[in-house]
Amino acid sequence: VEIVDRPIRVVYIDGYPRWEYRHLKDIIVREPSIRSATMMLAADRRYLQEGTEPLGAIPRTRDEWNAIDVIIMGDVRPSLFSEQQLDDLRSMIADRGGGLIWIGGPGYTPGAWRGTPASDLLPFSLAADGGSLATGGPRPWAGPVVMKAAPAASRYALLQLGESSADPWPGELSDPSLGWTTLRWAQRIEPAMLKPTTEVLATAHSAGGGTESAPLVMTMRYGAGRVAYV
Repeated sequence: VEIVDRPIRVVYIDGYPRWEYRHLKDIIVREPSIRSATMMLAADRRYLQEGTEPLGAIPRTRDEWNAIDVIIMGDVRPSLFSEQQLDDLRSMIADRGGGLIWIGGPGYTPGAWRGTPASDLLPFSLAADGGSLATGGPRPWAGPVVMKAAPAASRYALLQLGESSADPWPGELSDPSLGWTTLRWAQRIEPAMLKPTTEVLATAHSAGGGTESAPLVMTMRYGAGRVAYV
């Protein structure tokens, strides 16, 4: 057990200036309990970066990866990393106890990561013949969805947005008639794809009604560390 009294060190890597990147980088830069570096990697390996502790480059050694507490991996092309870099990332999670948050996207995450050393860090399996023809990953929902907290969220004291513990996820947050509660795009990850130790923190439900649902936010232990997928 390592006890530290310092801000959490977070590195956020994404592939293009999508809404998630613009929103999340501002949150982690403003948060005083986080020391951050955010990098937007282009296909030609050029990058833009912001944050309180900018990096000169993507970590290249195990020691450089181990200097980070949490990696946020957005919709990034895995070919921008060497196999050794991905091996070291996996070791940082499994051996050092670091954290990894995946933020799925329509380009590369998760489908393009199939067969890489980092595919073990996904909380679900990618079938060789499944998913989108463009990315090899899960197909998107056909229309907007709303989110509901799953029972596992309460065990971790997450997604507790109500005014009392008796109502942690108010019903209006999943009411599509309000408009602002709907997610216009989401990946449809079937429950059968989940790895055995994966826990579902939130589920997606069609905004058009019906009983269809699928995991939307998942978490999984990996060695000494933990991964999450949104």
